[in-house]
Amino acid sequence: MVGQHDLPIPTYEEATSSRAASDYGAENDTLLQQQATSSSRRHGRNDGYRPPTVESVRSSIESSFLEEFASPRSSAESLQREMIQMEVMEGGDVEGGSNRGSGYLRLSFSKRFSSISSSLSAISLPRNPFRGIRFRIPSVPCCANLDSGAMVPIYRLLAVLFALIVVYILLANDAFNFRGTMGSDYLGPFDPESVRTFAQKEIDKGKIRHWLDYISSFDHMAGTEGDYVLAKYVQGEFSSFGLRTQRMRYDVYLNYPQKGGRRVWMDEPKWEAVLEEPVVNKKHQNTLVFHGHSKSGSAKGPIIYANYGSREDFKALESQGVNVKGAIVLMREGGTQKDRGLKIKAAEDKGAVGALLFTDPKTEGWDWPDSAVQRGDVGLMSWVVGDVLTPDTPAIPESHQVSKVNNKGLVNIPSLPLSYKDARPLLLAIKGKGKKVNDTWVGGVPQIDEYWTGSIDSSPTVNLKNEQVERDRQPIWNILGEVEGVDKLDEKIIIGSSRDAWCFGASDPNSGTVIMLEVARIFGKMMEFGWRPKRGVIFASWDAVQFNLIGPTEFIEEAGDGVRDSVFAYINLDAAITGTHFTASGSPAMQSVMNTVLGRVRDPVTHKILNSTWAAQDMPGPGVRGAYVPFQYHAGISSIDISFSGKGFPYHSCYDNFAWMKDIMDPTFMYHETLTKIVTFLLLELSDTEIIPLSMSDYVQSLDKHTKALQSWVTTKAAADTSKHEVDLSPLTKAIATAQGYITKFTERKEGWMEQSLDGTYTQNDDWAVANRRSRGLRMGNFDKHLSYTGKGGGLPGREWFKHLVLSPQTWGGTYTGYFPSIRDAIDEGDWELAQKEVQKVANIIEKASRKLLDESTLS
Repeated sequence: MVGQHDLPIPTYEEATSSRAASDYGAENDTLLQQQATSSSRRHGRNDGYRPPTVESVRSSIESSFLEEFASPRSSAESLQREMIQMEVMEGGDVEGGSNRGSGYLRLSFSKRFSSISSSLSAISLPRNPFRGIRFRIPSVPCCANLDSGAMVPIYRLLAVLFALIVVYILLANDAFNFRGTMGSDYLGPFDPESVRTFAQKEIDKGKIRHWLDYISSFDHMAGTEGDYVLAKYVQGEFSSFGLRTQRMRYDVYLNYPQKGGRRVWMDEPKWEAVLEEPVVNKKHQNTLVFHGHSKSGSAKGPIIYANYGSREDFKALESQGVNVKGAIVLMREGGTQKDRGLKIKAAEDKGAVGALLFTDPKTEGWDWPDSAVQRGDVGLMSWVVGDVLTPDTPAIPESHQVSKVNNKGLVNIPSLPLSYKDARPLLLAIKGKGKKVNDTWVGGVPQIDEYWTGSIDSSPTVNLKNEQVERDRQPIWNILGEVEGVDKLDEKIIIGSSRDAWCFGASDPNSGTVIMLEVARIFGKMMEFGWRPKRGVIFASWDAVQFNLIGPTEFIEEAGDGVRDSVFAYINLDAAITGTHFTASGSPAMQSVMNTVLGRVRDPVTHKILNSTWAAQDMPGPGVRGAYVPFQYHAGISSIDISFSGKGFPYHSCYDNFAWMKDIMDPTFMYHETLTKIVTFLLLELSDTEIIPLSMSDYVQSLDKHTKALQSWVTTKAAADTSKHEVDLSPLTKAIATAQGYITKFTERKEGWMEQSLDGTYTQNDDWAVANRRSRGLRMGNFDKHLSYTGKGGGLPGREWFKHLVLSPQTWGGTYTGYFPSIRDAIDEGDWELAQKEVQKVANIIEKASRKLLDESTLS
């Protein structure tokens, strides 16, 4: 049978017809609705996109992957559950214990060699054409006078022949083909170093290259035909590795551009923006240029330049007497306000009627193509994460949708992205008008020798048109695949990557997708040899991440509180290969295990051990624009985002294609190979060690460091406050000192069940010792969760979806994750009384979380 890797790579038109690579070689299995001809399809896509033909109702089987999260498990019951699993306690001894039931997620893998009879019973023998006919073997004259002893050699020969016939039948019927049933017969434990060595040797750059070539060969924006093709493709690959898979559909609000529905122009001087990018590869169709979650409509007004569009930038304009009310505001991407939604919100709050964003080569730090356009989402993630019409609830058919009018997750003025080639005429048109800007506002657009703000009275009038298609219930598809752990009661790890892209998405996000696929393939290969991790691993291909992180958010909201008790770590891979410098950000609990992993991997160019060159002695917190957001900030699951990054790449542009990756970024795919090794080793550390390897010492050190930074920041803010307000941070510093004592006691604890021999194995392996080691790991796995305020009305004030009180984004922080966001937000808004209340609340939760490391039964 032809394997998936042998299928031809289709063009976009071929991929969206009935013969996509995700058909798995089936001649007549149509994924997408067949169009009459390529040309008719082309003309039929007036808005640039056609939704695939899929089931109209949510399949009942989709709930099966969520069944394991259906019964929340309190942390106080963790050791009791372990005792039941080890048969030290009877199940009836636990009050309120929940039965997972038959719906619990299980991989349907058969035993490889359970018994001779079970193997033979699986054989489907050919129909016997002589069934029902009786006959007797005639006597052989030459053998008639032989005694029974003389017949023994003949009987033996017949037995050998019969055995050969049975073996032939078994092979002919593929009885020993374990594809699809791999991994159910655990033959471990295996030596960890041997597992790592096997996994490292198994990495195949050729497969990674092939996957990226195919996945980036056509556009796959969320909810489109190409997206559905890749959803089916990834699911098929997971299945081929032996993972139990599932496709989970959500119906969400998405917007798409209309061809001819977007324009930016001036009547005097006469000029109109090109808007669209040039077609880099004639075989591939570009997506149209637009902003996700942008406001439909038209606007008209004088053009004003507002630097990066931060609130401070608009205050600077006001201080110079430059008014933006009624204006179209021109802003640079990135810089001091990296969140494009907040740029537009800040302009809207000052009375602007429209916004234009362009990518500045000086900000990007590399030779950004002059005609490249950075698409992106402008949803207001500081207030609503995920589907903006079903906030705090999963976007399933029965969910109520709120209105788009006055929606906290949507901006209220139209916007469009521009290339800097299109921005140049606008900057030239306002030269000498308004105020000349200072050096920090000067960009790098060629042929612009002076930057001016423009003026309401003298700037030329710009027209902005943004008419689009809006779909309130557009299907998207998350793809999940699981490797079942040996310990079914232990918590799990999820590793995920976004799949949808603004165009071809070779680096962002699908360098992460292909690395995740290779790791999943390696795990499946090891399962063929009887290996399984101690803890279960779920591989996730998220959809609509580019649109306000919809896919992972809807999953977390549907899984509910149960996911907090069933998952202890999340690994994120999105724009995995965009440079040559290793970077990682996430929960401080992940710092130590990351260092351990990097100590086993060398840089592909310098050949230095990576943990000797990794600059992050104090790993920064995760950002606010990745699939880790709902895991870390809402569910309190310790998360980490890892990549090789650099100065810049064609971010959210059609220039981010396979040609750029193979010709410029990673021609030999050595960085893909290295990051695959890092991810595999990290996943093995988290899933297959006796005790969950999280670090509480690193966490409390990070808390102490950022508390001192907060004190310095508060002092500066108080000095600038004319009303002379202050905030007393002593409750927070005392709480961290108390936490340091609890964590030191926890870390330095010595028990017999913790003792290890020289080879790293534990000396005590009775039920009590094993259960205590599991409990210790679970306590560390719960630390981030215990820093999250999940009670009624819990979370950050006014933004209760964000539950983590220590690590969460500030309201206007852009892509920066600030420690103690509620305290900072309150002071930024001048509410010093609220800030003091938040100090006490954060101090209480830090002290309580650290105490629970020693006393797991402490009530919340």
